[in-house]
Amino acid sequence: MAAQENNLIFREEQRYGWRGIIIGSILMGLIIAFSVKGVIIINNDRHSVLWNLFLLIPFGIILPIFVWVLLLLATLEIEVRSDGLYVRLFPFHLDYRKFAADNLVQYYTRSCRPLLGLGGLGVRFNKKNQVYSVSSNRGLQFVLRNGGRLMIGSEKPSQLRVAISSIMKSAKPQETSGGDE
Repeated sequence: MAAQENNLIFREEQRYGWRGIIIGSILMGLIIAFSVKGVIIINNDRHSVLWNLFLLIPFGIILPIFVWVLLLLATLEIEVRSDGLYVRLFPFHLDYRKFAADNLVQYYTRSCRPLLGLGGLGVRFNKKNQVYSVSSNRGLQFVLRNGGRLMIGSEKPSQLRVAISSIMKSAKPQETSGGDE
C-alpha cells in the first residue's frame, strides 16, 4: 500500500447524507410496522401468527437494521493515482476498481439529479455504462475507450478534474458542463 500512496494525486471520500439515511430508516420502520400489523390481522390462527412472527424477526427487523448499518458505514472512495482512476464503495467493494488512464478517452464536469438523472445513489452499471455516486449532484463524466460511459459523483469536481488532467495523455477535456441526460 505504501507504493500506492506515493503516487496518489487526489483522494476524496463521500458518505451517504443523513437525510437519505433518515428517510430510509423511516421507510424501513413503516415496512416493519405494516408487516407486523398484517401478520396479526391476516392470521387469526395462533400457530400461523407465531410462525409469521418467527419469519418477521429476521427478515422484517434484523435485515433492515443490517442494511441501515451498511448504509451508515458505506463510503465512496475516489483516488487518482499516476496510473489511473480508482473507485470503490466500501464495504460493498473491498478492492478498488481501476480505470487505467489510457482507457479514459474524454471527460467533462457534469451536474445531474441523482435520483432522476442517474437512477439513484450508489453504484449502478449495465453493459457499457457505470455510475458511482452517493451524495453529490455533481461529478465527472468519462467516455471510455470501449465506447462506454463512467460517471463519478464528486463533492470536489474541479479538483478531481485537475487531478485527472494531470494523468491524461490523450484525453480531451470538454469545457462545457453536461446537464441531465
